[in-house]
This record gives sequence, structure tokens and C-alpha cells, in this order.
Amino acid sequence: QNKKNPNWIVYSLKMKLHIASILLLAFMQKQKAAAQQPGTQETEEKPTITLKECTIAGGCTSRQAKLTLDANWRWIHDVNGYENCYTDDTWDSQRCSDPVQCAQNCAVEGVSKAKYESTYGVKQVQDGVRLNFVTNHQYGTNVGSRLYVMEDDENYAMFYLKNREFSFEVDVSELYCGMNGAM
Repeated sequence: QNKKNPNWIVYSLKMKLHIASILLLAFMQKQKAAAQQPGTQETEEKPTITLKECTIAGGCTSRQAKLTLDANWRWIHDVNGYENCYTDDTWDSQRCSDPVQCAQNCAVEGVSKAKYESTYGVKQVQDGVRLNFVTNHQYGTNVGSRLYVMEDDENYAMFYLKNREFSFEVDVSELYCGMNGAM
């Protein structure tokens, strides 16, 4: 075979890609997916915000988008009960000796509208939310919250910002002294 022949180079590249795709498929079939279990104790009731998209030609259009709380702030408990799988900064070794066992044994709980506010300091206001940095509640104190914008009930929103502007309003009048108000 003539290695300087362009047809041979294309054929060789196709064969390498074909072999790589077969190996990747074989590897993926051996891997087992381990997804976190959804909790059943609390119904998820996501707060909403109004997103506006403006163009010179079309003006502005508005749409409602849901927000969801990062799993790091949520209650993670035994799928068959109320025992915590994670307390302070430690995983329960009986339920979570490895990630697969943890995904099988533990559930990430939903958050009701009332608990978004009373536990996590996320209050629904007109066109958006107000976030409290520190929220004292019946189980202790919550510090901070991280929210994600959702495209629908299952998928995160993706913002393509190339050659676009992204703006939001933040009322910094109630920030604690020395607190970073970045978003």
C-alpha cells in the first residue's frame, strides 16, 4: 500500500475511528450507571423568575423559568426512612461505602415552596427571588444557597452569551458589611 496515496490515508483514518468507536461502545456497556434516588417525602415546588430577551429588531420578550436548589443544600436520607446519609461533612459509611451503594441507598429530597423560604432563605418576589445569606430554621442554621435556572422540569437552562449581554439586578443595600455581592 502506498502511504502517500490520499485514498489510503482516508481509509486508514476511517478504520482507526471505527476501531475506536467499537472500543468506546464496549467500555460503555461494561459501566453501570448509578443515579441518585429521588426523595418522596417532600414535593418539589420550584420558585420562578422572569427572563427577558431583547433584540434591536424584535424588542423584548419575557418568559417564566423555574429555579432549583443545588443538591449540596438538600436533605439526603435513607430511601426507606428519615435517617441522614450525610451529616455535617461526613457520609454515613453504612449507607455510603462507595458511590454506587450511596446512589442505591440514599435519596435527594425535594423542597416545598414553604421550605425554600423558611429553611433556605429563598423567597419568591415579583419577577424573581430574594436570597437570604443566613436563615435560622427549626433544624438549625442555613448559610447561603445556590440556585440553577431550569429550561424545563428536568433540564438546566443553557445561556449562550457570545456577542450578547447578560444583566440582572441585585439590591446590595441589605448585604452584611464586608460581604461579596457577586453573582
